[in-house]
Amino acid sequence: MISRNRQTFLSSLCASAAYMDAMQVTGSGLGRDQPYDSLQTRTVFTEVFRLINVRMQAARTMVDDVNIVTLLQLLCGEIIRESNEMLAVHEQGLWAMVGQRGGLERLGSDGAIAGLLVMYVVSRVQSNSPS
Repeated sequence: MISRNRQTFLSSLCASAAYMDAMQVTGSGLGRDQPYDSLQTRTVFTEVFRLINVRMQAARTMVDDVNIVTLLQLLCGEIIRESNEMLAVHEQGLWAMVGQRGGLERLGSDGAIAGLLVMYVVSRVQSNSPS
């Protein structure tokens, strides 16, 4: 089950770690144009990257639900970090993985993963729309 997987749990920390760093920058007087990643955040992101890459080595796990959810959660952290270059690369990878699976309807968890991906897309479209 995805919720009991070490990799998906660790990737859920990407957003919270990036958020904590953003709050640290906000309170420090540093501008948001000055990126800041704490050691803890870099450690979480590095380990999540490593875990994704390990699963990418095996055909059985390359595009499984765990890897897709992990990458989606990592993307949420990248949004908070405002890491646009990495965001673009990882988004391309995510859609390639979904395509290899055969589309949203082929993802598991009774449509929950597909729903998360749809919400992600909607949030990205809204955040990129002029106010």
